[in-house]
Amino acid sequence: MHNLDESMRGGTCCLGAAGMAEGTNDATIQFATEFAFCIDGLTYWQAVEDNVVVTVCTEQALGTTCLYLVSTIADGTITTTKGAEILTADLAAGNHVLQWPVLPALSCPIGKFKIQSGDTAFHVGVDDLTGDLDAAGLVYWADLMAVPAEPETT
Repeated sequence: MHNLDESMRGGTCCLGAAGMAEGTNDATIQFATEFAFCIDGLTYWQAVEDNVVVTVCTEQALGTTCLYLVSTIADGTITTTKGAEILTADLAAGNHVLQWPVLPALSCPIGKFKIQSGDTAFHVGVDDLTGDLDAAGLVYWADLMAVPAEPETT
């Protein structure tokens, strides 16, 4: 699969911002804007959608930070892929970085969310994306065009 290389064909990327955020219902996300995306050079369209079910991932331990990659396939099926958990204190001290999860085959990245779990464990796809985090927990959202080449350092 090609991904934005020197070849003008075969690119895989998201062509617009999804406006990804927490969904109305527990353990869901939403796309606040319509957007186009390409997989291997073919263009597809995703409509505005709320209450998109999030893939159930393994539980994230307390005191950790983790990246979750949100992607789609041509038919609009959404997948959430969990990255490796890093102790939040180690991340803050610059001892470790957050590596990006591997993009599933024949998928296009749409966005990411990063969870800092705080003083309780967190279970993506089961727990509410903001309501079930304790006061020390945080969620960061971002739309993506492609999976960044560099890891996150904060």
